[in-house]
Amino acid sequence: MKDLYQNILDAAGEGICVIDTSNYTIKYANAAMYQILDTEDLNPMTIIHYLGNNETNSEQPFLLSEKRKESYSYETSWLNSKNEVRYGKVSVSAYREKKTDGAILVVTDITDLKMMQKHLEWISLRDEMSGLYNRRFFWEEVKRMDAERLLPLSIIVADLNGLKIINDCLGHEKGDEMLKKAAATIKQQFRSHDIVTRTGGDEFMVILPFTDESTAQQICMRIEEACQQVSLIKEGIPLSVSVGSATRVSMQTDIREIIQSADDAMYRRKLKQREASRESLIAAFVRNLKQMDNMSDKKIRQMEELVDQVSGHFDLNEIQKGDLQMLSLIHDIGHIGVPDEILYKEGALSEQEWEIMKRHSEIGYRIVQESERLKALADYVLYHHEWWNGNGYPEGLEGDEIPYIVRVWSVMDAYDAMVTDRPYRKAFGRSQAIARLRAMSGVQFDPDIVDRFIDSITGNDGKKAK
Repeated sequence: MKDLYQNILDAAGEGICVIDTSNYTIKYANAAMYQILDTEDLNPMTIIHYLGNNETNSEQPFLLSEKRKESYSYETSWLNSKNEVRYGKVSVSAYREKKTDGAILVVTDITDLKMMQKHLEWISLRDEMSGLYNRRFFWEEVKRMDAERLLPLSIIVADLNGLKIINDCLGHEKGDEMLKKAAATIKQQFRSHDIVTRTGGDEFMVILPFTDESTAQQICMRIEEACQQVSLIKEGIPLSVSVGSATRVSMQTDIREIIQSADDAMYRRKLKQREASRESLIAAFVRNLKQMDNMSDKKIRQMEELVDQVSGHFDLNEIQKGDLQMLSLIHDIGHIGVPDEILYKEGALSEQEWEIMKRHSEIGYRIVQESERLKALADYVLYHHEWWNGNGYPEGLEGDEIPYIVRVWSVMDAYDAMVTDRPYRKAFGRSQAIARLRAMSGVQFDPDIVDRFIDSITGNDGKKAK
């Protein structure tokens, strides 16, 4: 029977130890006790070192007092052999055997539970994506810092510009990357005791005790300048934030009014920067497109010269000529939102990949819509893959439903592509390119525009298009 009890105790998950408290000798310890304490040398000093409790008599630990004659329990922590913090719940019970007083210790490893509790506490006050404090923590700190001894107290509000277009065009993964970069850059500008929080999707708030108005404004400028040096590495898209501040100098002003004033200052700054921020973002998209499509300045000039050469045959005014030239530059700007593994795939795309690839027209449309300077070209970007016979995308427009500038550009672009060397083939001769245009006349291309275009590059004075 004794062996049975021994086996039962050794199989237990809790550490069990019997101590003779008259001379502090260990009478018994099961295997789990050695494992929990991560030691091979289990002795009274080891037990006291690891499991001693500040609430007990340090000279006579685990000795039951008059107040706790039956049993008691407590939680404690220790460092194991790997210098890792471990947590345990220790239950102490009295026993008496042959006039010998002793204590039975039952130790439960609660490290995982404690780690989970700490994590839950952390995420309750932290923004999981950025690692900054969250909105709940911000308002708790606002209440705590509502004190005259902390004046002057400044609030800074920062808002990330262009997040929506990044999410819409590049995907939320890239948007999240930009948010993390913004959070890290903003946090670097502050002292350790300043409260830096992410309070909304693209909004950050900072509480600055003992900070006057001038200092707060200097910090705002420093944040904007620091962010200008940061970008999404692959896409080269600049990080842009708008920052505003307000300062509380008297307890007569409600702290919520200061927060609202800081928010208003940020929005005024955002409106002032709005167009410059958007144009900077579009410029980054265009730079990235030129790199992705190997679009050299020579190729751009070649297309401009082609526009000049044929424009007289299409009754194009200067604005339309400019639109054609700009369309030749930005038509595939939506490629920035297509995964590289699809965009640069060798061989045929799968049906699913092709559907993703076709989205670049819509992505490009949304990008161009963001620019006051380019938004007039948004429909041209959206429809630049429509076919005369209605078999194009994204909307399957047919014939004259396709904007006239797009129909002219489609013929010009196809010809330019054919007479230009490609990595996978040599350039076609002019007669071969013309033959292919004629073959697709009435299918992909407007037949009238094909005729006019061929007249323009062969020198024939054909009938001008309307």
